[in-house]
Amino acid sequence: MTEELEIIELIQSYKGGDEPDKVLLTDIVKICLEDNKFDKYSSSVKLEIFTFIKNFIKTSEQAKKWIDEDNQASILNLFLLRGGISRNSSFLDSDWSLESLKCLANSMLQTEKFRLLFEESEAYLEILNRLEDNRVPNPDFRFLYYRLLYLSTLNYNKVVEVLFTKDLKKLTLDAISTKFANNNTFNKELLLTDWLKILFNLHYTSTKEVPAKVDDAKLEEFSKIIPDIIDLLKDYPPIGMSSPGINIIHILMNFKPEAYNNLNLSNQVYQFLTNLTLKLIESNVDNVDEHGNLSPVVMFTTLLVKTSEISKELIKASIIPESSDRKKPLGFGETFSSKFIGLLIQTTNNNLKESVGELLFYLSDENGDKMVSNFGYGNCAGYLVNNSIPFNIPDDEAKNHINPITGQLYENEALRELQNMTMEEKEREAEKLFVLFERMKKNPAINIVNPVELAQREGKLENLPDSDHSDSD
Repeated sequence: MTEELEIIELIQSYKGGDEPDKVLLTDIVKICLEDNKFDKYSSSVKLEIFTFIKNFIKTSEQAKKWIDEDNQASILNLFLLRGGISRNSSFLDSDWSLESLKCLANSMLQTEKFRLLFEESEAYLEILNRLEDNRVPNPDFRFLYYRLLYLSTLNYNKVVEVLFTKDLKKLTLDAISTKFANNNTFNKELLLTDWLKILFNLHYTSTKEVPAKVDDAKLEEFSKIIPDIIDLLKDYPPIGMSSPGINIIHILMNFKPEAYNNLNLSNQVYQFLTNLTLKLIESNVDNVDEHGNLSPVVMFTTLLVKTSEISKELIKASIIPESSDRKKPLGFGETFSSKFIGLLIQTTNNNLKESVGELLFYLSDENGDKMVSNFGYGNCAGYLVNNSIPFNIPDDEAKNHINPITGQLYENEALRELQNMTMEEKEREAEKLFVLFERMKKNPAINIVNPVELAQREGKLENLPDSDHSDSD
């Protein structure tokens, strides 16, 4: 009882406020590292200790105030020891042990230095051994183990290397089969989200390095998880861009077409994926800013186009505009096709613009002229120019009664705006177009002639009488 009073009095001595009392924290940590004292505390006092510490590392600013070079090693040792994950330790299934791991996860989230210290401690090896052997009876602890591994894989390091030596398919199936009860602190959605983030980090950090840190054989082995996480989409569709469904899309989009081809997925699987992604894009096309970044979904849709002929045809049927989509200029109509094409010029998200442009380009058989014909010169020019893709400026003659610039059917143009302009307004618009064409001529990827120069060469320019430039007398 005397030992408990000592630690309780220390906790109660904190006066509050913004300024940290590092001496107090150091004293608490020192006492809690002593087994002969800590073991005598009741479970409620142990829980109170870690709850007290957790309150000071909720934000990066707080963590930096309380944790520094002098105390971070001892604080880490406390979290590892009382969280039951120090090397060769035993699993501790208790509320206070769980709270200790929450403190560790918060500290790693807030400070990169703590992540490096965790890696150096090699506590992740103990975690992986338990996960491999299924020695984690409490799903709340499994979630926190995943959270610690996720935070450890934000950059390429030893943890990533070790994870690639494990049976990732088995570990993925174990995550999928984990069950939670109503009285658990966390839930299956959170657990799956963090495991999927680990898988994403493994693939992303290892393949984005130059040169790549993981060989093709390991990546081929890694790709065997694809069918399992596709099945997971059936239970967790990313409605409203929600997790864990959207995290599955993030993983799937990073694999190369060859990975899918090697798996020989059925047409039914590709139909399922295609319908899901199209539905997801359509439900978010009006609110791309509200529902987060749509780019990964569009990028995955492009991957489906590259990988599966049946997906390509389904996506073409949904996005390449028909006559009903051309009642208004493409990008300004109310149909899904028109709205999606409009993202090329209307969204402020450059990543989304690029991913939409790439999808439309592949739907046009990687042909710049076909892309312009399908979706309108006004929508496509920016993407094609920025990516140095050659194309020809469409002539003035409408093919299939379609305005080549706007993609709209001529018969649906209510009135030509030009007819309603004053001469002064026409001149201003002509000047803008002249400057635009002069800029575009400087890009070698575009085959263009300024129409004013062409008209002059062909003798089509006429001098307007003065009366057209002035008010009537």
